[in-house]
Amino acid sequence: MYDSCGSRPRVGEDLFRRGGGLGLPAYQLLGYLDRDETSTAKQLAEQTGIDPGSVRSKLRRMAELGMAERDDDGGWRATGFDARSVAEQVGTAGRAAAQQRRLREESRLRDEAVRQWKQWQTNQRKGEGK
Repeated sequence: MYDSCGSRPRVGEDLFRRGGGLGLPAYQLLGYLDRDETSTAKQLAEQTGIDPGSVRSKLRRMAELGMAERDDDGGWRATGFDARSVAEQVGTAGRAAAQQRRLREESRLRDEAVRQWKQWQTNQRKGEGK
């Protein structure tokens, strides 16, 4: 499974994030979809262990977004798609980067709090904190 840029989408990409993204099941389905050969929803459900109704629902959503297409015989195949563009369509573009920024800021604040606490302890031992 590769997007139109020739790279394999990763599970952590914005496109697959919870809270608006397509989630892990769509990522798993893409792993089984091929661009040259088709698979039925039933086959994909058996291969992935995902409930058949959920598979059909995800495939329809992926088709709406241009990630998969259904042929006249009911088989599904992957299409070339741009993961960033699809993430923009579903409203999750930039969420991973925003989360990384928040985590860095939280880490910086935690480190500063620990530094201040250690300084306070040192001052208490020296009798400066009374």
